[in-house]
Amino acid sequence: MTPNKQAQRLFRALKNVGYSKKYINHMLPSWWSDELLNDPLANVELSLTLSRMFGLKLRDLLKDMPAVEFEVPKGAKYKRSKKIDPCDLDGATALVYSVAKMVAAATPTHITSIPNDPFQLRKDIISRLAKRVSLMSVIGFLWECGVPTIHLADMPGDLKKMDGLCLKIGSRPVVVLGKQSRYQAWQLFIVAHELAHISLGHVEENEVLVDYSVGEESYLLADDDPEESEADRFALALLNGEYDIHYTSSNPANAAQLADAAIEFQSKRQVDAGHIILNYGHFNNAWAVAQAALARIDKENAPTKINTFLFEHIDLSLIPNSSAEFLLKISGMAPSPASIANVQL
Repeated sequence: MTPNKQAQRLFRALKNVGYSKKYINHMLPSWWSDELLNDPLANVELSLTLSRMFGLKLRDLLKDMPAVEFEVPKGAKYKRSKKIDPCDLDGATALVYSVAKMVAAATPTHITSIPNDPFQLRKDIISRLAKRVSLMSVIGFLWECGVPTIHLADMPGDLKKMDGLCLKIGSRPVVVLGKQSRYQAWQLFIVAHELAHISLGHVEENEVLVDYSVGEESYLLADDDPEESEADRFALALLNGEYDIHYTSSNPANAAQLADAAIEFQSKRQVDAGHIILNYGHFNNAWAVAQAALARIDKENAPTKINTFLFEHIDLSLIPNSSAEFLLKISGMAPSPASIANVQL
């Protein structure tokens, strides 16, 4: 058996669990070339790189008949995943865990405690010259506390995805976002929900808590899991300054009316207008109007804002060059040759 055939079997095994050859080639370090497949040592390096990037057990990749087994932390807690088998999330969880380890290793900020009172936390965030509890004010606060946040923009197409995830790498919490929405309001609620899990002590050291869906079907207090209900309640208090708030109107609002009313309320009460719109959409069964209202007020791309902030605050020199390049790719912040050249081992 030639090394080239071994590599072909490896790619076939990966394709069977959701990793296409095209995706793998995109994520591999810039030094990689298919011409290296005939080099036995390069094949070992390939397996090692894939293991490190995607959270795969190396010994299985190196077998004559390669197999794929995911490195999923023991005790991973899957929330809001009743419609799927939690095992179907193992691939995404292993990948996210690998990403989080890279991000944690590249984060130099000292870890500080986070208040477990949502009202105190709200005061702390607004006191930092924030006009309201917005997506970037929450993320900025998390970074000040040594909690990095990343949005995964380029996940494999065949893997089951999750909206949000919080975990601890050692003692450092990390928040990972996976919801593919450009709107800041959606990402804000997920970030606030994951922050709540961390603040309330729902995740232990080297533990992963996965929120499969924090979307329309499970938005706000629609879960009988006590930790999820507690996190939703905390997030609502953090974002609004009160628990269980419902935004309504005496008559059904159109998108323009909803957007205008939300902006007016935002300035008066320091509540994010996008969050008001989502809350209204949920409690009034008006998701189509809410989405149209969001489109009127939010023209920026939330994942790009989140990840731009990430790369302004991590130190890529603290991790291997290949890991730095991988983070740039999976976050959708496509590296230029110059940016990669500037990353040092």
